[in-house]
Amino acid sequence: MKRLLLCLALLLLPSMAFAHDGVHAKNAYALETAPGSTVGAVFMDITALKATENDALLKVVTPRATKAEIHTITTDDMGVAKMRPLDRLVIPMEKTTSLKQGADHIMLLGLTAPLIAGESFPMTLTFERGEIIDVNVIVRSMGDTTPLTTEESHVGH
Repeated sequence: MKRLLLCLALLLLPSMAFAHDGVHAKNAYALETAPGSTVGAVFMDITALKATENDALLKVVTPRATKAEIHTITTDDMGVAKMRPLDRLVIPMEKTTSLKQGADHIMLLGLTAPLIAGESFPMTLTFERGEIIDVNVIVRSMGDTTPLTTEESHVGH
């Protein structure tokens, strides 16, 4: 009987492991900031792989800023763009959500030091379904348009 239960458990384990493969983030970058600047922005691609329902980014923390917020940009009828914080950013299952310039992004407020091209810093993302992932953010120069192929970040805690 014990052998039968063990065999059943081993058969079910692979399907359970792939039922929700977690949230993944890649291509995380920030743009360099001017000396004395107290704000910056971070961009990346986030995907909820093998998910059975949508997830949502709820919280962002980094030692490089006193506060990090999820922001969106909307344009009104007059063509005026406005940036505002979001309580949560929905990450649709099996799709990639791109945080990018001029759209949804992570705003860094109260930078502890200017962001300098070539350096990197850690950032922790917390999601509604319980996942917490650590991301390495690369700082790029303002004119750098080369495609990013950074290491993918997976469930970290």
